[in-house]
Amino acid sequence: ENCLLGKAGMDPCSAPAGSQAMVRSSSSLLLAANAKVEELTQQLHEAAAKSIGTEEKLRAELREAAEKMAKVVGEKEELEEEKRGAEKKLEALQDHLKRKEEELLEMTEGRKKAEEEVEEAKRSLGEEVEREKKRYGMLKEEMEVSQKGWREAKEGLMEQLENSERQQKALEEEWKEKEQGLALSLSSLEQQHKEEQGRRMAAEEERRSLEEEAKKRMRRIEELEEELEREKKQHNDLKQRVSETEIQFQETETKLKQTEEQKRQAEEEARKRADEEKARAAELGLTLEQYKKQLEDKEREAREARELEEKTRREAEQAFLQQAQKYQEEIAKEKEKNKQEMVGKRKVHKEKGRQAGLGFKFKKTEAGTFQVTTIKPGSAAEKGGQLRVHDIIHSVNGVPTESFQSLMAFGDALNGEEGSFCDLGVSRSDSSNIIIRCQRLLPPPAVDTGLQAGQEPVAPQVAEAEDDARSVKSETSTGRKKFNLGFTYKFSNTKKVWSASTIKPGGWAAETGEVKKGDIIVAINGKECSSLS
Repeated sequence: ENCLLGKAGMDPCSAPAGSQAMVRSSSSLLLAANAKVEELTQQLHEAAAKSIGTEEKLRAELREAAEKMAKVVGEKEELEEEKRGAEKKLEALQDHLKRKEEELLEMTEGRKKAEEEVEEAKRSLGEEVEREKKRYGMLKEEMEVSQKGWREAKEGLMEQLENSERQQKALEEEWKEKEQGLALSLSSLEQQHKEEQGRRMAAEEERRSLEEEAKKRMRRIEELEEELEREKKQHNDLKQRVSETEIQFQETETKLKQTEEQKRQAEEEARKRADEEKARAAELGLTLEQYKKQLEDKEREAREARELEEKTRREAEQAFLQQAQKYQEEIAKEKEKNKQEMVGKRKVHKEKGRQAGLGFKFKKTEAGTFQVTTIKPGSAAEKGGQLRVHDIIHSVNGVPTESFQSLMAFGDALNGEEGSFCDLGVSRSDSSNIIIRCQRLLPPPAVDTGLQAGQEPVAPQVAEAEDDARSVKSETSTGRKKFNLGFTYKFSNTKKVWSASTIKPGGWAAETGEVKKGDIIVAINGKECSSLS
């Protein structure tokens, strides 16, 4: 049976039950036929041995046996035909089984993809929930501070009320004599209140004028964007920054409106309290000095609220002006670059002054912030003594780090003119958010000037000065890894200049488009190339 199934190209254990039974029946018949043939042959031999005289009888029996043999052979052929039919059915069943297995594999792969999508959705929802929890905690802290101030004010008023009740009888006659002076004081306070309203209206007018100026600047920015269409990559980046600035400005306007609403509510509440205190004073007979003191306290609270509003407005305007100024400076740089292209020679010179960094390494977190990993010895960060390893940086000069799409963009924001300052918004596990001011400094000569915090490229040393092409190497003689600029350069003995000869695909020069083939290199890190040999 196993032999027949093996000839059919099937595993005896994997064949269907019906087919196995059919093959088993055919095999049984075949074995029975073979046994019958052997039995007849044995009888023939025995008959020949017993008697030669019975030859005719034996021949008859032999013919009969031959007929039976032919019949058995016919039955055998029929069984073989049935076996071939069974083998075909087995092949069809195997093909059907393979198709079902392929469909099952496809369904399994689809299920895995669906599970991955569900996990990704769960992770994004978890991150959103964490951010909302942080925001809720901050709002809760602000509410607790406000409630604490309200309780303190309430306790003070209750104490004043008790003192007033004890002095009520003794001050009734004195209150009648000074009522006229109190009326004059009230009129004076009302006049001061009107003057304060006039100043507030003037401040509101100034805010509107600043908003109009900001709108004009935005229109000017849009006009300049139309001139920079040739630089598509830089144009898209700047446009994104403008939209982020608009969002920040809208958020600032919303905060100002909220502050104004809070101020209005505070003034209305102060007026209500003043009326209540005035009525209470009339009922209790407070002295003029005590009532003036209460009014001065209310006026001081209103003045503090106005100062807070003015401070918030100035901070918002300053942040917007800084963003607008930064954007205008970038536009001016792009216009200068376009002018150089029209002349025909683009100079590889990104900054006018000497560029310096803060001297620390960082990595980007899943929350969009950046974490300090290493502070270099002798760097500006180490000399300042405030920045620590594992600090989380959430803003640079007031700009949230979520607006930086890459490590290079964040590094560019950290770099700047030598001696300039950079304000970093830092979060630590053992304290609340703090602002750290760091001064940008060049590294000391003895320190390896590799990648700074902003990943500023470092030019390699030049070994020869012939008319051959050489590559900007990614390592110096110290063996330490450096930033690869991704282009080769050569020196012309006839023109006495260095120029970019080829741009490597996938390198920094090819990706940014800052360096092109044929560009004349006039300076490296502020040092003129004419002094290089």
